[in-house]
Amino acid sequence: EIKSNLLEQTNMELLDNIRYAQRIQGSILPQHNYIAGLLPDHFVFFRPRDILSGDFFWVQEQSKATLSQTEKQNVLIAAVDCTGHGVSGALLSIVGNNLLNQALFERHITKPAEILDFMHEQIFHIWEFTQVKSEIRVHDGMDMALINIDFKRNILNFAGAKNPLCLIRNKELTLYSATKQAIGDRSDVKEHVKFENTEIELKKGDALYMFSDGYGDQFGGPKNKKFKDARLFQMLIDISELPMEKQKSIIHETFDNWKGDTEQIDDVLVIGIKI
Repeated sequence: EIKSNLLEQTNMELLDNIRYAQRIQGSILPQHNYIAGLLPDHFVFFRPRDILSGDFFWVQEQSKATLSQTEKQNVLIAAVDCTGHGVSGALLSIVGNNLLNQALFERHITKPAEILDFMHEQIFHIWEFTQVKSEIRVHDGMDMALINIDFKRNILNFAGAKNPLCLIRNKELTLYSATKQAIGDRSDVKEHVKFENTEIELKKGDALYMFSDGYGDQFGGPKNKKFKDARLFQMLIDISELPMEKQKSIIHETFDNWKGDTEQIDDVLVIGIKI
């Protein structure tokens, strides 16, 4: 009985600490009112697997970093999936968030591919230093889709680390592929591959989507199989012309119905933006 009470007390203290850490992690995420001021027609569907999340999203104004009036219409948005989930993923998410801010506000880097190159080198050097000091080999990194939207010229620049960008125009889907390399991970390559930047001309009514792999990888349905990206893409095509809040409701409801009583296997993040 004494051991049981001690275990219960320890568990409660641990959960209290994790919930407090959730408040800290939540404070680094951009708040809804801030995003709405920059992206009036958007949604963020964010569903951590545990209390803490390895997925996170990042939104910033370019003008805050460059102080240029001509760039005040530019907004940068990232959907990021860190290795792991829970506590380990959350720790890495704070590193990723700090590096994104450092790239924009300290180095004044605004092109998505160059930001990913900067983050990749910084994280790799952190792991390299860790390996030298502690002889622990770390391959953890993050997958990401990062865009810079110039609303004045209707131009978008995109770069991705494994995660693509989805554009739907008149219910036709165009998938912009990412560089096949995670940020900070060199376990499967001898040298760093430079991230590629793609410039896209936007039109009014375009719908943009960025996401982690958690939605497509979720098991469920009548045969307890993965939802898969193909089904996700078709759902996005079907709902792309609806108001963004309605889209979020459908994405939310579809995920819950598919998962049913099955355990959620990973953090889930889907971001939608209407031009």
